[in-house]
Amino acid sequence: MDEEKVVVPETTKEVTPEVTPEESGEEVVEESEESVAEVKARLAKAEELANNYKVRAEKAERKVAKDAPIIREAKSDIPSKDLIAIMNAKVHEEDIDEVLDYAKFKKISVSEALKSNAIKSHLRDQEEKRTTAEATNTGKTRGGNSKLSGEALLNIAREKGEVPEKADDLDALLEARYKSK
Repeated sequence: MDEEKVVVPETTKEVTPEVTPEESGEEVVEESEESVAEVKARLAKAEELANNYKVRAEKAERKVAKDAPIIREAKSDIPSKDLIAIMNAKVHEEDIDEVLDYAKFKKISVSEALKSNAIKSHLRDQEEKRTTAEATNTGKTRGGNSKLSGEALLNIAREKGEVPEKADDLDALLEARYKSK
């Protein structure tokens, strides 16, 4: 038997069957002038929104960039151990700088500074001043209705010639006058 050899030509080109949109089941959409105008309008609006978002993002970045050094400085000024020591000692806000300055001056840690007698007495004095200031009444005070004694009413009546209007005060005045005679 003679074997026939079948020679298949080698091709580098891929062969794909041609399928029209109608055969594949896809709908053919014809673009009209209106849909192109709508697409252009939506594209313009999208670009405008993108520009607005970009401007807002740049403003926010500038604001963060301005605030960032302040935050970094605050973090670098006081180590966390010192912050914990200050918080545990319940140091008032106004006194924190004093404690930090003392610790830097003496070249000791903040926790050691808080244990020193100088800082302890200073903090006590400041706390006492604050409690005194809070307790001191700085506003106007209204005098209460104090009941005057019969002798005081008699002196007022003799010196100023004023007679009390209340019945109880009149009785006290008369009784004081009776006793003085």
